[in-house]
Amino acid sequence: MKSSEDSEMAIHVEHVGVLERAREVSRLEDIITEDNEDIEAEMPKMGDDPAGKEARFLQATDEMSAALTQFMKKKIYEEQLANFLDGEEYVLEDQPIEKTDKVMEALKAATTHDYEVYSFAKKLFPDESDLVVVLRAILRKKQISENVRLNAEALLRKVNQETTKKFINSGINSALKAKLFGQALSLNPKLLRASYRQFLMAEDDAVDTYVEWIGSYGYQNRMLVTKFIKETLFSDINALDASCSSLEFGMFLNKLSQLLSLQSAEALFLKTLMNNPIIKKFISAEDYWIFFLISLIKFPETAEELLKNALVTLPADANYKDKTLLLKAIYSGCTNLPFSLFINNEQLLEIRECCKQAIKVTFAAELFDTQNSNKKQNKKPWKKVMFNV
Repeated sequence: MKSSEDSEMAIHVEHVGVLERAREVSRLEDIITEDNEDIEAEMPKMGDDPAGKEARFLQATDEMSAALTQFMKKKIYEEQLANFLDGEEYVLEDQPIEKTDKVMEALKAATTHDYEVYSFAKKLFPDESDLVVVLRAILRKKQISENVRLNAEALLRKVNQETTKKFINSGINSALKAKLFGQALSLNPKLLRASYRQFLMAEDDAVDTYVEWIGSYGYQNRMLVTKFIKETLFSDINALDASCSSLEFGMFLNKLSQLLSLQSAEALFLKTLMNNPIIKKFISAEDYWIFFLISLIKFPETAEELLKNALVTLPADANYKDKTLLLKAIYSGCTNLPFSLFINNEQLLEIRECCKQAIKVTFAAELFDTQNSNKKQNKKPWKKVMFNV
């Protein structure tokens, strides 16, 4: 019964990205059609004029040679088309065609469904989702021996037994997006696939997940990584063989919603601060304020310490007026934060109150400095005072 299920799974197209595949198939078929038309147009037309027969014969030879070249190009494109339909775009391992041929040879040579074949295939395709795609592609081939088919089915059963459905299907359903975003980010798509799997399997909250992405990809790529996770999650949900149940997807959509809310709040917070003259002058590093905000959200009880650290970051010659302006800028950013980012409303209210108290302290110190400065300016030299007396 299990073997029958594996065979059925190998026959139908279970992956996402149907439209992308259809476009590529159409493109390759158009190329083949154009080549056929070129061949027909270049076929020699023999005339009845004896004087030009030899010249036309030589011309026909050249044209036939060109036609043969076009024919060979057509065969190459047809082979590419066949390989494309085999699911290669869902395999992230390097040199998938060459390695698939090696797996085929191992399946042909194997007399029993032993561990050696599994171990050999795993060395070529360490990720189980890649190996599953390859084995299903082999089982879809029309001309394979019964021995190869039985060995492939046994190997596919073993992979499914060794690995969870969520791990395999999430890898398959994220592969195409991982390739596209990996190219945009100049990153190994395997790393992006691993991040999607971790998004589904780890119990980290939205903030911890966000910090993990920043640590893995750099703060400059955080938006693109979130977009990758979002698009991949939707593709996975709509896949014919999704990696999770509807209930699980509901939880992941909620987690994604929290991440998007965090990014929206972050964008507004950064816009408020980065446009402030005092911030531009003293602490213009965007990553500093990203982690400042994340720390506020994750550990709101440390707000006072974070504010002190921000003040310490100012240069030694910064006066109390600069400190007051800096704290006011931070307070303005905090007033735009939504309550939904925190466990309860009191946490955000306490952060805002902490900012107000810090502003009062620095403002009082600023007034004191101003008064002292004015007194010094208004104080007359003692010699002049004695002379006037």
